[in-house]
Amino acid sequence: MTWKLAFPNRALDRRCLTYQPNPVPFAAFEARGKHMLGLWVIGLVGAAALVAVGALAWVLLHDRFGPKQTELVPSRTAQLLGQRGRVTEPIDAVAGRGRVVVGGDDWAARAEQPLAEGAEVIVDGADGIVLHVSNWKPPTGS
Repeated sequence: MTWKLAFPNRALDRRCLTYQPNPVPFAAFEARGKHMLGLWVIGLVGAAALVAVGALAWVLLHDRFGPKQTELVPSRTAQLLGQRGRVTEPIDAVAGRGRVVVGGDDWAARAEQPLAEGAEVIVDGADGIVLHVSNWKPPTGS
């Protein structure tokens, strides 16, 4: 509440004071209300731009600084390539499936030719957790 002197040249008494509301706070409020939408738009556009720049930076830099394929943990079957094992369940000629023990673990196996139980095999490849094996022949001396 603001009191202004109605007659500034006269002596100060209660009759000379009149109440006049100060228009400045209301004017500031109205101006702020008109421009608040603009501030919201600027804030939202700024936030969207920040998200877009962050996403673009991640896409561009992820391949350069992200994990390399060689750094990933190799699968257990990849470690068995070239190792020898023994057939524990015959690999039949029709289905081409059986079981082998390689490195002390029992694995499902597939082969192109039938292999009898007890035959020694070598791991040629893998398809998931199924090993591709072939008959192992010991090297002959020359």
